[in-house]
Amino acid sequence: MTQHRFHFEDEKPVYLIDASSINELENSHRRIQLAGMPQPPPPFSEEEQIAVWNGLSTLADEGRLKLLSAVAFETQRLSAEAIQRIREMPHTRCTKTAAIRANYQVALEAYPDWRPRGLGDVDQGDPWLWAAAIERGWAVISEEKRREEMTNRRQRRDETKLPDACDGHNILCRTPKDVAIREGWIEDDQVVQSGLE
Repeated sequence: MTQHRFHFEDEKPVYLIDASSINELENSHRRIQLAGMPQPPPPFSEEEQIAVWNGLSTLADEGRLKLLSAVAFETQRLSAEAIQRIREMPHTRCTKTAAIRANYQVALEAYPDWRPRGLGDVDQGDPWLWAAAIERGWAVISEEKRREEMTNRRQRRDETKLPDACDGHNILCRTPKDVAIREGWIEDDQVVQSGLE
């Protein structure tokens, strides 16, 4: 299994985008909140959302944004328009090579809860993201929280979280907001509020 490492600050990484990031960007997961539960604030303002989409388009033009078919399939139900938008961007297709397929099998052995549970179960994007990132030395954009960041006990089930699996194998994993700030598409709210800009 090939393993690459780079410094986030020094290089221009290629990013694999996760379903959670696409859903977060489009706010589509907000539509399935439980009745009676307060709605969380949107992750991006309308202006920021436009800036992030423009930034993703620029990444695609540079060959630095990749979409796996398993992620597209997983996201299709909630964010069909967003998936189509990314598919129409140039250079975003990521082919599953023999090495990526082999890494996928390693991921299923290392993280058994990523295995499909039954005949009709959807093939999750997480093991494919992990496998491609390991093979290509790419970074991952994911809105999933690390287990240590979760405050709700129910959320902290023993499911493998993509950022934790990435951290354990030196795969760079950042949120959409982190990437947007790092790439200069939006300003860091904390910097602006503290007057450090």
